[in-house]
Amino acid sequence: MIVSASQQQNALWPVRRGSKGWTRGTLAARYSSALRCLMNTLRGSLIWAPDFGTTLPLLRTQHVTEEDAELARVELSMACARWIPDIRVMSVTVDQNPNDFTVTVTTVWDLPSVSPGSSGSEPILKKQIVAVRY
Repeated sequence: MIVSASQQQNALWPVRRGSKGWTRGTLAARYSSALRCLMNTLRGSLIWAPDFGTTLPLLRTQHVTEEDAELARVELSMACARWIPDIRVMSVTVDQNPNDFTVTVTTVWDLPSVSPGSSGSEPILKKQIVAVRY
């Protein structure tokens, strides 16, 4: 069953305590936060969920070849399919700054309004972008 974005506001995670009382993020902010958390967590670092995360943090200060970038794209797409199945990853870009070897992984995603494989409907959230620098 598909629920409108306004009704789905607290469906991903419950309300949490903030600095000034209870906070409630928008649907896009919650999915972006989940994606950022997935990208920043090293796989195997959580005892209760050893499969959660990626190996993207290991790219920090490494020389990234085109093969490494492709492996990172595939790994992130598979991790999103496993841990955040509601979103559809449209593209993953891996860029490296040659001066300081920082790696920026940019993910473009949307939230389809219908189940995967169906067509003809507008997405609930259109083209959201999350960029993480390592």
